[in-house]
Amino acid sequence: EKYVGPLMCAGVTVFEPLHHALGDSLDATGKTIGVMGIGGLGHLALQYASKMGATTVAFSRGTSKTDFAKELGATSLVDTTSEEAFAGAAGTLDILLITTAGGFVDIGNLMSLMKPYGIIHLCGVPGEDLKFNAFGLIQNRLTVSGSLVGGKVDSALMLKFSAENGIKPIIEEFPHSHAKEALEKVRDGSIR
Repeated sequence: EKYVGPLMCAGVTVFEPLHHALGDSLDATGKTIGVMGIGGLGHLALQYASKMGATTVAFSRGTSKTDFAKELGATSLVDTTSEEAFAGAAGTLDILLITTAGGFVDIGNLMSLMKPYGIIHLCGVPGEDLKFNAFGLIQNRLTVSGSLVGGKVDSALMLKFSAENGIKPIIEEFPHSHAKEALEKVRDGSIR
């Protein structure tokens, strides 16, 4: 099936930390899960968190992806460029998946979003070293973690969960004769 490849990469990359953050459970009822970034990893993370029963909050620069995020299962979207919107989300998250890669990740600022005992998990590699004051981490007993992809047990569980819940990656297909166009879309970041 055409969806298995992306699920075995991006799918398990976001499924595994959710599964483990929930104590090896797939039930996120009563939890609020944030997803920072709505791209290749984030669009799947929103679907998993929603189908696990969480209140799911998307975080994105601007509000242009609000409808898209809601189609993927987000309850709401927080515009990270709005200080007011960001402040309004303070203390609301049990789990935050950071699905963006490159750039600067302000863990110190993101800690303000977390409930006590919350988990901030990096699924993408930041472009700069992480720097933050440990006091907020210690005071609220937060965990900052990261992972690349899951193993075969999580991969099998992810595929089963995806099939049972209709979770599919958004993909764009090209005939071989349009390979140059496909590569250009990958290079300019407009590929789905």
